Amino acid sequence: KRGFLAVGFVIVFLGLYHMDLTKSPSAAADLGEKIANIPERMAGFLRAAPADDVPSRMARLQREAQSVRKEIEARWGVSPASFSEALSRGIAWQRAEDDLFSALAAGSLSAGASGAGGDPPGALAAGSGGRFVFAFLGSSVTAGHDNFFNQSYPQVMERVLAPVFALGGVELVVRNQAMGGAPCLPSALCVETLAGPDINILGWEYDMMMGRSSEVMIETALRNAAALPNTPSFLYIHADAPIGPARPGKPQANNTGKPLPPPEHNLVLDYYGKRGYGNAILTTGRAYWGRDHEHPFTNRDFQAKDKPWGPAAGWHPGPIGHRFRGDVLAHNYLSMLQAAALRLSMAHSPGAPLPPPPSRNRTVPLKLPAPYKCDPRFCARAPTCLTTYEPRFVQDSLNVAPHAHNGWKLSISGADAGAVKRSQERSSGYRDYKIVWMSHFKNESDTWLSLDLPAVGARGGSVWVCEASTGWKYPKEQLPLSSAGEVRLSPAHTSADAAGWTPAVLLAGGNGTSVMGNPTAPTKPERTPLCSQLLLRGEGGGLAPLPPGRHAMHVRVGGGAVGLKVGMYASFAQVIVW
Repeated sequence: KRGFLAVGFVIVFLGLYHMDLTKSPSAAADLGEKIANIPERMAGFLRAAPADDVPSRMARLQREAQSVRKEIEARWGVSPASFSEALSRGIAWQRAEDDLFSALAAGSLSAGASGAGGDPPGALAAGSGGRFVFAFLGSSVTAGHDNFFNQSYPQVMERVLAPVFALGGVELVVRNQAMGGAPCLPSALCVETLAGPDINILGWEYDMMMGRSSEVMIETALRNAAALPNTPSFLYIHADAPIGPARPGKPQANNTGKPLPPPEHNLVLDYYGKRGYGNAILTTGRAYWGRDHEHPFTNRDFQAKDKPWGPAAGWHPGPIGHRFRGDVLAHNYLSMLQAAALRLSMAHSPGAPLPPPPSRNRTVPLKLPAPYKCDPRFCARAPTCLTTYEPRFVQDSLNVAPHAHNGWKLSISGADAGAVKRSQERSSGYRDYKIVWMSHFKNESDTWLSLDLPAVGARGGSVWVCEASTGWKYPKEQLPLSSAGEVRLSPAHTSADAAGWTPAVLLAGGNGTSVMGNPTAPTKPERTPLCSQLLLRGEGGGLAPLPPGRHAMHVRVGGGAVGLKVGMYASFAQVIVW
């Protein structure tokens, strides 16, 4: 079309001046100048014209997505149907497709004739077009431990998807915010702080860390994600691994059917799915079911082979396991992208503006239903989460502008110091650091760390102060926050001496909890911080509410704690304000 238009432009131009050529030398000179300028003017015309129409770009995108899917299938010898079976469908699939449609519609308005730096035609120009954001919260499995960080499955998925998304003018953002050796808190309560407010899909991998009350943790995370502006789809990631064929004396644990997460996980997800929230379950074992005795699907292939160093944890996937899980995700989301591209192509008529996206109305958020199982006192509203953990999206958290910090410092958790040192020596690229506020006890006159807290609403609130997880046992120099710490609250910008109320703070850590120094024994010793147990048992619900307004929090080590010796320390990493 552009070629014919160019030729027609020249013919008409010459025709208009044909009769003047013999009448005036000046007219001839003028025509010569205009003809000389034709290449530059045509170049401008061609630059301004779209490279092709939306249906053509979407067709090219669909072909490329199908080509990449075929490459994935050939790499593993797995059928499209098997890849599809690994990710449950339903409303979550449709919601993700709707969001991709919206991103493609925005990207189609900004995709130019060619991308910068030799990118393919229709590629996204930097800083323009649509945007689609994944965030992953999880354990050391998702964080990529025992591998290089860039071998973790979220990064595998990103490398496969990003070039294809760019063809549609969509910037793909993947945030791997997983934290090794950490329980489900704070991430279940801190989705926005850790993952960001702009996510479209939240991946949640905490199989090994949830324990018997896992549905409460899943529900807590889901509800905190659902409160975000995009109402993101919730992707529950079942951290399964090949088991191997049944043999005498060792029957295959799941040989009665294809692997699935525990049924209670399905129940809580179904409860919200039926009420309009997009939820999905990823179970990679369903993609290779019946072949886990074959290479490359054996347990050794997935969990041990090709790890860059040892000794390694058996529950951490190796490069092959990460590559497969990343490819399973990429294969499924490429399928959604193809469907969204087809819808956009069919909805676009030549010469008409792009239709509005059919995604749900973002200005009218879904109303959260009554909690399925979690305590309504903690599930009815999302708290404000402050943390020093990395990685996190919201940076102005607990480590910003304390107005007194004598004797306190931000430091790597004592339980993690050795592992962090080894990972840095190996240049592993890990991003997860348990950074904590830490103070060593010197004497009873140790000073306070004072921090300003977010405003408490008209209904009042309460505060949880949580220490970092300590692995399998406490370092011998560390004392539980619940027994060694003292916390006071006061009006904002005042000192600890101005504290006027005490029952609104709950300290949690180690093997006990305390409400401002009044110990309460847990049902059994716990190795992880008790914030998780508080949520499960509802121990924090009886706190007297804080008055509305802004407050300061003051923390010190000491206060007459039993067994406290010079050189010992306590620490904390999260403050949850309800």
